[in-house]
Amino acid sequence: MHSDLIGKIEKARVYAQQPERVDILDLTATFVGGNHTHLIELHNGVWSHDADAEHVHQQAPRDGLAAHPRPDAYPRSPSA
Repeated sequence: MHSDLIGKIEKARVYAQQPERVDILDLTATFVGGNHTHLIELHNGVWSHDADAEHVHQQAPRDGLAAHPRPDAYPRSPSA
């Protein structure tokens, strides 16, 4: 293996052990459902989705996407 590749692998391993180096501020995803393509976004730490108002009001607050914590709220396993 070339030494420059070994160095990059070692650097990636160090970065993987430091998740605080990354902060996802904005994220947009689409999910194709049976009747509709749904848009889900994370903007400045706040989740939102394009569900119509009637559907949102029928959900219990704990069931909605916005109730899920940011990825950094989950504990990391030592092996991750």
